[in-house]
Amino acid sequence: TAGAGLVRLLQSTGDRPTRESPVSTFLLFQLASLLLAIVSIRVLVTTARARRALFDETLTPSDRQQLSEAAFFLLLPLGVLLHEVGHAVAVWLAGGQVVGFGFLFFLGWVEHTGSYTPAELYWIALAGNLVSLGLGLGALALALVGPFGRAVNWLLLVFGSLELGTTLVFYPLLDLVSDLHGDWATIYRAGTPLLSGVTALLHAGLVMIGLILWRSGRFRRLVEERTGIRWPRRLTAGQRRALASNLAEAAERVAGSWDGPVEAVTGVGPDHAGVVLRWESGGLRRRIEALIAPESGLLELLAELDSPAMPGARLCQRLGALDRPLPPEDLARILTRLMEIVDRWPAQAIVEQAGDG
Repeated sequence: TAGAGLVRLLQSTGDRPTRESPVSTFLLFQLASLLLAIVSIRVLVTTARARRALFDETLTPSDRQQLSEAAFFLLLPLGVLLHEVGHAVAVWLAGGQVVGFGFLFFLGWVEHTGSYTPAELYWIALAGNLVSLGLGLGALALALVGPFGRAVNWLLLVFGSLELGTTLVFYPLLDLVSDLHGDWATIYRAGTPLLSGVTALLHAGLVMIGLILWRSGRFRRLVEERTGIRWPRRLTAGQRRALASNLAEAAERVAGSWDGPVEAVTGVGPDHAGVVLRWESGGLRRRIEALIAPESGLLELLAELDSPAMPGARLCQRLGALDRPLPPEDLARILTRLMEIVDRWPAQAIVEQAGDG
């Protein structure tokens, strides 16, 4: 029901107008919208209470969750309201009369009477969706180039994505599989084949552009820059091969420059690659693993510590992951830095790990 809107043409039968859409389906969506509205009230309260922490300079995972809820439960209903206002304005411009206006947060409708041509009915149905499209594109543009902080940028990105997804995908599909007879049923069945055909082409084009942007490295880097959040990426097969070669060269550099003996083991297979660096210091056996995970394509960085004096006691720790290929010199610098960190881990770390186990 999120973002759904209806334009209802009332036809007079005696003194009482009747609706064309089935009341049962419409009532179902009304009830669902009211339930979501209750959640919206809760989100409004929690967002207001946490506003200072939400909009500071640090955007934590918890902040992102709260802001995403605010985008869905608070901003999306505003989009529904403006969507219906767009329909109402189109009715007035076509010479019709608005006789009913409904808004239930996630569902809205406009009831009107008038004598319309098929083209006018088409534009009345399209008007609200043009408003929604403008809201979605405007929110994304402000998030990507506006003068706001990371929290506001994240809020606008989520709202813009929801608005566009609802307008271009969810609502048309809902209209297709239900008997609501909403905007898109009118747009594509209004007796205006030329207008409907052009709309279908533009509609498909916008969806394709959205998918291309979603997968675009440049767009993802811009989102990362505006929000400070790393966008998870998988390495391609070519990137994995390049990274495996660079890893082998970096391991040789690290082993040759370390102050003490280091064993570098390189393994390359059809769907995996990685290096292991082993050395001993402070009476402990230490190792760094840099492995390309076949499931995600990420370069996983792991550390392991064990002691000959404590058989079976071992400390394993994930250090992070890399999602893009790096030249050998950069990989060597990262591996050396990780070895320096792990080389300072005391034997007490193994004891504490064994105690926790």
